[in-house]
Amino acid sequence: MLGKAYTNFPGWDIVAGDPTVGQTCRIQVKSRWATGSPGFPFKNFDTDFVFFVALNRGFARPRKSGDDRRRPPQVYVLPIDVVRLAWVDEGSWQKVYLSKIADFDSYFEHWDLIRSFLQPRHAGR
Repeated sequence: MLGKAYTNFPGWDIVAGDPTVGQTCRIQVKSRWATGSPGFPFKNFDTDFVFFVALNRGFARPRKSGDDRRRPPQVYVLPIDVVRLAWVDEGSWQKVYLSKIADFDSYFEHWDLIRSFLQPRHAGR
């Protein structure tokens, strides 16, 4: 089961759940327009996972080679503990840097992390 959160839930956008065990998880969605974005703004840790969506719509300024770097979108499933380790507080700007996430590519469409989280052992977190 997957559902969108009501408005004004600052820590999460989507809730996923398994009604057979009564377990849910909160998911925050972050996206970046440009291909090769180094990270994303982040300030609310009241979630279980972050879906980082790399939209890969190219660069703001085209390259001389003519390659606009448009690519298919990519979704990375990041547990909040992984996000916390890559978070940097730069005063008025808080950001998660992808380069600080060990083996970042291993989180590409790693939906099994959600399935595993929804198992009964996480009940009552």
